[in-house]
Amino acid sequence: MVEDDAILGVDLKMTLEDAEYSVVGPAMAQAHRNSGSPPRMLDDNHVEGAILDINLGNERSDAIADRLDDAGIPVFFLSGHSASVLQERHQLKQILAKPHADAALFRMLPEHIGGAS
Repeated sequence: MVEDDAILGVDLKMTLEDAEYSVVGPAMAQAHRNSGSPPRMLDDNHVEGAILDINLGNERSDAIADRLDDAGIPVFFLSGHSASVLQERHQLKQILAKPHADAALFRMLPEHIGGAS
C-alpha cells in the first residue's frame, strides 16, 4: 500500500489487517531512498496486489504502478483524484474515491488483489 498521508495509511492498514489481509506498508514515495519506500518494499516483500494513492505529495504513483504492472502485480487506486490525472496507460485501472466506505473497499479487493490470507 502506498499512501502519503500517514493517518490515512495507518487507518487503511488497520482496516485491512482486521479483515485478515497481510499488509506491506504504508509506503511513502517521498522516502524513495529508505527501507519504507515503495521500491524497497517491493524488493524486500512478497506482494500479491497493491493499493496506491495517486497523489503522493510532490510525486504521483505512476512510476510505482508501472513497476507493479511490469511484475504482473494487480493494482488499483484509492484517491481523491479522477483517472484523468493518471498517465494514459493507467486510466482504465479501478479507482476507489476518497473518502471511501470500507464496504466498497472490501468489494474491490477480491477482484483486484484476492482474498484475505
